[in-house]
Amino acid sequence: MPERTRRERIISFDESLKIVVTPADAIERSIYLFGYHEYAAATAFAKMVRPGMTVVDAGAHAGQFTLIAARRAAAAGRVFAIEPHPAAHARLVRNLRLNGFKNVTALTVALSDAPGPTVLHVPQWAGDNTGVASLQDRGTASDSIEVEGMRLDDVLRNESRFDVLKADVEGAEARLFAGAQASLKRWKPAIIFEANDVFERGALAGPAVGALRELGYDVYGIDNAGGGVALRRLAHADDPRRFREPWQALNLVALHPDRAPEFLVNFA
Repeated sequence: MPERTRRERIISFDESLKIVVTPADAIERSIYLFGYHEYAAATAFAKMVRPGMTVVDAGAHAGQFTLIAARRAAAAGRVFAIEPHPAAHARLVRNLRLNGFKNVTALTVALSDAPGPTVLHVPQWAGDNTGVASLQDRGTASDSIEVEGMRLDDVLRNESRFDVLKADVEGAEARLFAGAQASLKRWKPAIIFEANDVFERGALAGPAVGALRELGYDVYGIDNAGGGVALRRLAHADDPRRFREPWQALNLVALHPDRAPEFLVNFA
């Protein structure tokens, strides 16, 4: 890439937020060019967060979703930004300081099903995409970074509420949910999660979808046809891949029936 794409710039997005981007980075280039990375997912996420809520951004990268949540949750709310990759975490912290948010706790840990040291795999094929590090070893050549693993239940141990979870942990979503069983059962938060390879043998499947359905969640596709963003409930026979944004990962939303009405009202 041209050298000029490797120069950092501070840009505004989502009205009043600021973020440091390097256009050479695939995720930050998307924000730089289009205003958001994963427009439909970011818009749906923004619609779910309201003042006073407690939000978890798992796989926060440089902080796009964290910043969106921090502004909307406001001073009465609380945001946990979880990013295990040291370089991405440093960019996240820099963006939080740039915006002056005091309602965010940034943790450089990996959310998993058990506490203790674990390995973060960084594929060598990643190229300009710094957001694909994962606890899941995809069986390809990769660099390894030892990081500290935590259960989300332990992160939220002293919290009095939990409202929204964004989970983008590159194939390790089911492990994240396994370590969040108590929190998910107690608070039934809205969940937006990356879910690739989830349609098998004519049915909506995959370990992350299965884990959420066992907890009583319904799964929705994010429909941004016509310029707006709506949620479409998925039956077992529905193929969710039609909701994938061009050139982006497939993101789905999970809502528990006990709390679905308070989130769906914003998509009417």
